[in-house]
Amino acid sequence: MQTAEVVARGSVMHEDTLLAELDSGAVNTMLPDQARQYLPWELERAQLHSRFHYRPLAGESFMDLERRVRQFLLTLALRKVEGTIGVVTHDRWMQMLVKNALGWSVRDFQEWRKSFDMFPNACVLVFEHLGADTVRFLEEESSATPNLK
Repeated sequence: MQTAEVVARGSVMHEDTLLAELDSGAVNTMLPDQARQYLPWELERAQLHSRFHYRPLAGESFMDLERRVRQFLLTLALRKVEGTIGVVTHDRWMQMLVKNALGWSVRDFQEWRKSFDMFPNACVLVFEHLGADTVRFLEEESSATPNLK
């Protein structure tokens, strides 16, 4: 919320839990040695699934995150939100918005992620909300933002 307050500069703000970053689960809170000692079966289970579909213990998958991104966009459509809106969120949430905006398949998304680290801080992406759960990528506003086209 602190970043959003700086960006909003007095504009109306709404906090929405759908904008939360991907929950990486219990293993993410441990050091690698701890995870190997206390949750070896979870590390083995992670190897059996693609990163997009793997839901870590006490966490969520990219598929879960995509559902939240689409739900957020549907909420905008149902509320008939018009005009310019700013969304201040996290790296993986933005990645999933990009996936949906560009119409990528899971395979396309996974290939892109192999060569992509993360969105830099203060990165601005501009999308047009086309209704329902559909957005269209318009432009990159940050020179630090990787090429998405």
